[in-house]
Amino acid sequence: MKALAVGLGAFLLFLLQPLAARSLLPRFGGAPSVWAVSLACYQSFLFVGYLIAHLIRRHVPQSLQGIVLIFVLAAGAATFPLLPVKAAVDGDSVFTVALAVLLGVGPLFVGLAVIGPLVQSWAGDASGDRAYRLYAVSNAASLAALLLFPTVLERFVDVMVLGRMWSFLYAAEIGLIAVIALNIRRSDAPPLVVRPSHAPSLGSIVGWMAWAASGVVVLNAVTTVLAQDLASMPMLWVVPLALYLLTWIVAFAGRLPGTLFRPAALSGAALGLLLLVLHDSLDAGPVTVILMTLGAMTAACLAAHGALAASRPDSGRLTSFYLAIAAGGAIGGVVSGLAAPSLGPRWTELALGFGAVALLAAIGGIRGASRRGTNVTAAMMLMLLVALLIMKIIATPEGTILQHRDFHGMIRVTEHGVGDPARHRLVLTHGATKHGAQFLAADLRREPTTYYAETTGCGIAVAAQRSRTDSPLHIGAVGLGVGTLAAYGLPGDEIVFYELSPAVASVAAGATNPAFTYLADSPASVDVVLGDARLSLTRELVDHPTGRKFDLLVLDAFAGDAVPMHLLTREAFAVYTGHLSSEGMIAAHVSSNWLDLRPVLYAWARAAGWRALTVSNRSAGPSDRSLISTWVLLFRDLDGLRALREQCLPLMEDGVVEVENMNNVDFGDLPPWTDGRGGLLDVLTTEIVAGAVR
Repeated sequence: MKALAVGLGAFLLFLLQPLAARSLLPRFGGAPSVWAVSLACYQSFLFVGYLIAHLIRRHVPQSLQGIVLIFVLAAGAATFPLLPVKAAVDGDSVFTVALAVLLGVGPLFVGLAVIGPLVQSWAGDASGDRAYRLYAVSNAASLAALLLFPTVLERFVDVMVLGRMWSFLYAAEIGLIAVIALNIRRSDAPPLVVRPSHAPSLGSIVGWMAWAASGVVVLNAVTTVLAQDLASMPMLWVVPLALYLLTWIVAFAGRLPGTLFRPAALSGAALGLLLLVLHDSLDAGPVTVILMTLGAMTAACLAAHGALAASRPDSGRLTSFYLAIAAGGAIGGVVSGLAAPSLGPRWTELALGFGAVALLAAIGGIRGASRRGTNVTAAMMLMLLVALLIMKIIATPEGTILQHRDFHGMIRVTEHGVGDPARHRLVLTHGATKHGAQFLAADLRREPTTYYAETTGCGIAVAAQRSRTDSPLHIGAVGLGVGTLAAYGLPGDEIVFYELSPAVASVAAGATNPAFTYLADSPASVDVVLGDARLSLTRELVDHPTGRKFDLLVLDAFAGDAVPMHLLTREAFAVYTGHLSSEGMIAAHVSSNWLDLRPVLYAWARAAGWRALTVSNRSAGPSDRSLISTWVLLFRDLDGLRALREQCLPLMEDGVVEVENMNNVDFGDLPPWTDGRGGLLDVLTTEIVAGAVR
């Protein structure tokens, strides 16, 4: 029964993490930092829970410990209902997210965190083997929760229903603890007597904390980088965390055998893999790069957790051990989740995490060396790799004009083609995704480029809507980039951009030298609204129920691989259509290396009685003037279809664009996504599997 209580508690604990984060995404615009901040909060909650368990273990009679635990769990239940988790104050910052997580699920998380170490201490014996077996059960249950959420629960169960299911299981957990506590009180056996053991030294405690902190920093650093360059969804947050948990399971299943599994060797492998990933000339596909990154993280975490497993005390000091680990995890979470965006415009936490693991391994190898020369050599090699890693991360790429990092991620403005007027241009990238480019020559700078060129789906949509009216166009855009859409503006037109990142808005407004000038050059009336687009558009509908009356709404928040799912749900489209004119059209940019979002858009169109066309331009212009892209154009009636047909036919005859009518394609009965239901696995492209095989 103790194993069941520990397993269920861990399952609920790690199911709570993606559940709460999923609920927060619509509020904070799907920023990858939401998960990093949430992880930092979870680590802090874990420390508080382990501290409570330690205090109960040391200062409360064993016969009363179960009752105290029930009281802690019941106090957490006072925060029900579990979902939705809502932010307590306005604003987009790490502190707003942290406050929302604290008030929403903090008490529940702390209560569940108490269960593991306390119940394990009840099951412990003099050797501690039984207690650490329950620790393996705990990690296995945590891993099961993380894998079950994206593969089954997120896809097939509404999030609100899932919240009620979670609450029911939480009540069952309280019942299990009550039965265990009652059995302890009724037992005729004398209280468990643990063989006295020496208190851990200060050096041991510091070592436990350092190893735990470094593992968490590595986890958060890799998760943040992957989330920004892939998709801000629980699936991709869960993969690194699942591997992280797996390293705990492997490490505590027994001491890792062989020279290859020593911390120094694992740390060296991790650093080597990471340096290869960061090398600009690495000729590898995105799948290979991600696998290498996750491999580096796994090796580093296995080194850290293997060192912890090798130094674990007996069960008499079990709660002290867990408390030190939790304290280190909390420190690592604060450094990588809360402080990292303030450490400079680079992925500083990558160097901190991987460097700390390597240095700890080097120090431990030298101190415990039986063959001192070999370990000194290994330590020197690790330190050299750490130095190379730091140099690589802090290096400024050639041509960089601006590099900035904040809550919303990392952006970079670079200058290319200096000295060649036909190629001289500025480029904005967000993570690994290009968000716009502009040529600086006077005769070229007003030309729409990249994914907005005249032969792209966006250019075709603008031309089609302009052909249907003699009046000025009213255009809305979710996602600003460098403001390229403003190049289509004519006198009398109105263009409203909705942009999440203030830094991107500042760059588009001309904050750099040389500067982007699309917004300043446009003869149209241009406005930029800061904040999450869905929230801003919703507020505008409340103030003005008739909406903006947009002739065209451009959705460019899905290009590349950073896809905020809350902008693709049925509830989001209800807001969009509330702002459209009677002949309004939606143009969604869906180019992606990883996700095929067309089925999601067609599913919504089918359910809403709309029509859709997929337009892909198949030729790229010179010097990034046009990039190959895919757009889905959504419209209400045949008039919209005829207008698009007139624009597309000449381009189709020239082989410039390809148009697909997929309204009757069977996408496996995929229903429209909603705020409560929709999963990444539904739209993963087949190229991922092929790339992994290659």
